[in-house]
Amino acid sequence: MLNIFENYDQAAQDLHYSLVMSGYKHSTVILNETGFLPASVTTPYAFFMGEEQVVEGKARYFNQIKTPNFWEIQSNNNNGEILDHDIKKANIFYAEPTHKRLVRAVEWLDREGKVRLVEHYNKNGRLYAQSVYNKEQSEVLKTYYDQEGKEKIVENFVTNDLILNDRDKIKIFKSKLEFMIYYLQKASFDLDQIIYNSLALPFQISIHLPEPGHDILVWQEEFRGAIPGNMQAILNGTVARSCQVIIPDPLTYQTFVQLHQGENEKVNSLG
Repeated sequence: MLNIFENYDQAAQDLHYSLVMSGYKHSTVILNETGFLPASVTTPYAFFMGEEQVVEGKARYFNQIKTPNFWEIQSNNNNGEILDHDIKKANIFYAEPTHKRLVRAVEWLDREGKVRLVEHYNKNGRLYAQSVYNKEQSEVLKTYYDQEGKEKIVENFVTNDLILNDRDKIKIFKSKLEFMIYYLQKASFDLDQIIYNSLALPFQISIHLPEPGHDILVWQEEFRGAIPGNMQAILNGTVARSCQVIIPDPLTYQTFVQLHQGENEKVNSLG
């Protein structure tokens, strides 16, 4: 059994907590890396960067950011900035709670004040990734580094390709989905049942895994006037693995019953 959540937002945290309190203490995978996730979850990026074998250290404090001589770092309880006299060179963003001033990202600016490079720091104070932005302020490339500072993963947001240096073997994936499938198999998780809470990438992973399984969608969003097409595919039985939908909120479940014009044996409410 395995949890797969796209992000570790409040809804995912609440679901994870409920599962643990109910005795389900299987692994939890978060698809997007933030650098400050708790030790109780992991990510594909952390796996390949070797973060899972690292003893947790200290995050980087705002005044530990390296700057040229005579540049100044200014900070408050929300964020910070780096100045060369009166010219702003960078924005500093803190992890929650922000009053601790622990750095999660530094946005470096060009002469026009536009973001061109973002440095990403983790809870151990390590520079684990860098993002490159174009003039239109879109992220075009993100590079993740291993514990020795070597390139491990390069994610191209223009072509959607990912390049992985896996033990000196270069692997190219045409999509993030391909990369995630490779990771789940490489990490040797028990994939007989996946619990997920999004009809985006986690759902795509469920339907593209070659292994058989019985997956569960926990629907934590509101319905926007209709049943989503991907959920309808689960109800119609046209996807191989996903066979059950759980809607924890009673009011949202009642909305489903109205939209579906009745109950469905594959959909349950916890309320």
